[in-house]
This record gives sequence, C-alpha cells and structure tokens, in this order.
Amino acid sequence: MGIDLWNLQFLLESYKLCGPMGDTVQIGRQELHVPPQAYDHADALFRRAGLNIGYEEACGGKRYADEGLLQSIGATNVRTADASAYEGADIVHDFNDPIDPALHQAFDTVFDAGSLEHIFNVPGAIANEMNMVKVGGRLLSTLPANNWLGHGFYQFSQEFPYRVFTPSNGFTVLRAFFSEMADNHEFLVIEDLFRRAGGEIGPTNTNTGLLVIAPKTAHVPLFKRWPQQGDYHSEWEKHGDAGNAPAAGAIAGTPSAVATNPAASQSPGLLASVARKLGLAG
Repeated sequence: MGIDLWNLQFLLESYKLCGPMGDTVQIGRQELHVPPQAYDHADALFRRAGLNIGYEEACGGKRYADEGLLQSIGATNVRTADASAYEGADIVHDFNDPIDPALHQAFDTVFDAGSLEHIFNVPGAIANEMNMVKVGGRLLSTLPANNWLGHGFYQFSQEFPYRVFTPSNGFTVLRAFFSEMADNHEFLVIEDLFRRAGGEIGPTNTNTGLLVIAPKTAHVPLFKRWPQQGDYHSEWEKHGDAGNAPAAGAIAGTPSAVATNPAASQSPGLLASVARKLGLAG
C-alpha cells in the first residue's frame, strides 16, 4: 500500500470535487512512493487542484502520507486502522470482523488506497469502512480491476461501486474512475452500466484499477438486501420476476448511463479501446 502518482492524482481529484479531507482514517498506513523523477508531475497535479504547494514541501521528507501529505490537502486528526500495529496503526482491528460501533460516523474521510482486495470478507470490510464515514463525508477507495493476479484475494468489476454505494445503503457514487495504473495515465469516468447490454470492459493488457469517490448521505443499516448485478436485474425485470429484483433505492445511477469523458476519443492506448467499446469514441 502507498501513495504513488496514481493515488496522488486520485486524492487531488477528490480534493477538487469535495474539498478538504477533514477528520481522516486511512485503512493501512500509506507509505510515499512517488520517485524523484516524477516530482515535477506531482507538482503539476497540486497546481491543477488549486493548491499553492509542491509535492516535496507537502511531504516534508517524511516516509508516510500521514506525516504531511494528507494534511496538505486538508486532513485533520489523521488516524490509521490496520490488522497489525507494526507500521504504527492506532486502530488495530481485523476488518474481516465488525468494527467497534464507537467508530461509526467518526470520520469525514475514510481512505482505502488498496486494502480491500487483501481482506477475505469483502462485504464485512466494506461495511466497516462505510459505517465509519460521517453523514456528509466520503469514502475514497482505490481497487485493482485487472491483471493483478496473485496481488490480493480479489480484483473488482466497474459495477462493484454502483451496487454497493447506493441510496438504500446511504451512499452515492460521485465519481468512479477507470485507469491504467501507470505514470502519465488518464482517468476515464465510468458511470453506471445498469441495463446496458454488453457493458463489460473485458480483457485488458495492462494493470488497471478503479478509483471511487462515494459521499455518504445517510447512516442506515447496510445490505438489508444483497447487491445483484445490473444485467441480471434487467433480465428479471424483463421477465416480470420482481421477487429477485433489488429493493427500491438499491440501484445507483441513471439506468441508461454509460461511461462519459469529453476527451475519451483522444485517450491513448487502452483507454481509447475502452472508450470505443463503451460507445464513446467515433
């Protein structure tokens, strides 16, 4: 886990959209991994976010993001939750198990930069993260999408955030980005593919990931009904099988929405291929 250019760009995108991070918990202590040859790029990302500070100044020569970087984008009272205290976590907890209710609604921002795929009980772990967010706060999550075999237990579909961060669970998806996990990458905005036939992205040739900004709108009991994939929901609706359909408010986004990006037709390489597949280019 750590902050490379990919996660740094995501943090600064979330700052532009949501403002300062406020009281923050990071899931796993985030080490800094931007190499010196990329500092100019990192500085440009800060400028694009409207911040009058450079990457080196923000980090202050420290090893971890909670020693300056997160504070430079408005994080306060930064805490770390982890299954072990070996990296200095002050909330030591196995996220396979329910989190202490005393930590429910304790944070303006819950930041998971690559922990969820390493936790076997994904529904329980994501519920913990969601419960820890205050109403009006947000969950920031980065997830491996493809070509990370053996990295963790799981890789995640672009549909995952849209079935989890729903109104019935007290969340919305403000942004879900799809990107190659490499330097000088572009973020492609992926909207809900619900009811869109053939909405799969399919095979990719490079490491890809999802980056999700999910604001919390209400603190409610989670997963009263389990998420179902949108294409199956569409088939159930088509055949009048309302009993299998998710409850009202269990589907996020606009039914006919597909990925949108004003510059999608200009996306190089993989993103151009994805844009064409989703009907965005030419």
